[in-house]
Amino acid sequence: MAADGTDTWILPEGLRPDRLLAALAGSFGFHTFPEYAAEVVYADSFDWRLFQRGHLIHCHDRGWTLYHGDAGEVTVQQDGPELGPRCFARDFPPGPLRDLLTPLLGVRALLPMARVHLVGRQVRLLNRDEKTVARLVFERQRPAASTETFSLVRLFVLRGYDEELAAVRRLLRENGVTHPASPLAGFEEGCRVAGHMPLDYTSKFAVRLDADCTGREAMV
Repeated sequence: MAADGTDTWILPEGLRPDRLLAALAGSFGFHTFPEYAAEVVYADSFDWRLFQRGHLIHCHDRGWTLYHGDAGEVTVQQDGPELGPRCFARDFPPGPLRDLLTPLLGVRALLPMARVHLVGRQVRLLNRDEKTVARLVFERQRPAASTETFSLVRLFVLRGYDEELAAVRRLLRENGVTHPASPLAGFEEGCRVAGHMPLDYTSKFAVRLDADCTGREAMV
């Protein structure tokens, strides 16, 4: 069942995820996934070709994840090259990610745009039939070189469960989860700290020529 949309809020200071889940426990069952933690690097071309088309990509070591749309649903996850100062679509192994990136990037290079530390946990909310009616993600996003930390709670909506979703939203409101936030708060702050913002073509990037990189490639 495909996701229909998502909402993101600031998790109020002092409100722990376990306390919020306890408030939901009277109405829903849970399937809780292990906590994840990673430092990811968001990348795009100098002129934000991916972002312009609704895509966002980040890497963790050699693992790459491509998202599409405001809902943040994963489109492709696969291994690829180390990012370094730049990499090209041709550097990815044959597969769906390379096939998606090639027409979007052309000869342009992927450049590191923002580095963000992520710590989070996903919880599936279940109805009495043990069917998933929604997903909650609790995530802390801390951009590198920034003292700002964003504690977020995200609700991923599933079609066909309007009554259950209304109950989730009501319980969130009753527990102080009312302040909306961007699901990309960490990415946006990371870009700001690095001195460039999405779709800002005037940003200046440091270009370092590698021995096997032509001058034209360095500038794209």
